[in-house]
Amino acid sequence: MKKYNGFESKIMGDFEQLPAGGYVCEIKNAEVIQNRNGGERLELAIDIAEGEYAGHYTKRYKEDTREDKKWGGKYVIFLPRDDDSEQDGWAKNRFNNVIGCIEDANDGFHWDWDEKKLRGKKIPLVFRREEFRKTDGTTGWTVKPFKCIAIGNCRDGKWGKYEDKSLSGSAPTNAQQFSEIDDGGELPWL
Repeated sequence: MKKYNGFESKIMGDFEQLPAGGYVCEIKNAEVIQNRNGGERLELAIDIAEGEYAGHYTKRYKEDTREDKKWGGKYVIFLPRDDDSEQDGWAKNRFNNVIGCIEDANDGFHWDWDEKKLRGKKIPLVFRREEFRKTDGTTGWTVKPFKCIAIGNCRDGKWGKYEDKSLSGSAPTNAQQFSEIDDGGELPWL
């Protein structure tokens, strides 16, 4: 066998998989990003704030020994284009719900169109399992946030029953939709 450059004997750690369900999270960073198609998205870097899995993404990030490690907890909201299309209506409804849930979870906070003020705020999210395609063609499963709910419902376990999102479904998964998003790797807010 031929020796390759960069060999280092080491044991890869297993990351604990977050179970699907509702979690009160904290927004670590909020940033409006331009999409390639001209639209915009609000990217929220999040971590679990309460319960057994508090600090889940911080722990994973700190334990990751890869050079190109990235923050694992993201919730992405595609922003309305204000063009009165059906898709724009959906985007407005989703954005309105997210902001309403954030205001509900943070006493005295009122949205003033400054995304930087979302840092440190709580956001109650439902996470579900999503199938994704690996680079080798096989598939795997991950758990991602997909819906914002009222904080009382989140804490009381009233987040409803949500099905796993498989690749065989008609709509693309979040992993497919966001595969072009560059995580950047830098975490100035840590």
